[in-house]
Amino acid sequence: MKSLQIVSGDLVLSPSGRARTVEGLDKLRQDLHLWLSEPLGIGYTTASFGTRLNDLMFGSNDELSRQNVQSEVLRVISVYKAWQGERLLQTQSLGLLSNWKKSEIIAQIVEVVATRVLTSIVVKVVLTTLAGETISVELQSGTQGIRVT
Repeated sequence: MKSLQIVSGDLVLSPSGRARTVEGLDKLRQDLHLWLSEPLGIGYTTASFGTRLNDLMFGSNDELSRQNVQSEVLRVISVYKAWQGERLLQTQSLGLLSNWKKSEIIAQIVEVVATRVLTSIVVKVVLTTLAGETISVELQSGTQGIRVT
């Protein structure tokens, strides 16, 4: 299912001024980036949406912080996967399932591993899609907050 393309919080426009869209693996990457970088409670209409990663990635207890970050990332991805399932059922009931690409649907969360690297925590996420493709996402805390690649 197509989504509007967002880069650094801004809508991406084509040279003609039309909004660009993403689908497939690019959509999945963008969705994961948005879901994992949104601070919890930032939106007044979506107070329960987002993550506590900003607080957790800079904790004082190295091992506890690492475990908490790993758990939080797994929680967010699990919520996203469940949300995808609900959306798929809705679009199926409307006869619009063909709007989805198998490459943008998470089939399995293969791995979520957080490691401490100097003063930051790096999280590696590996997922497989219904198309059988593997996608890798990395999160890292830094001086400007959380970076998702």
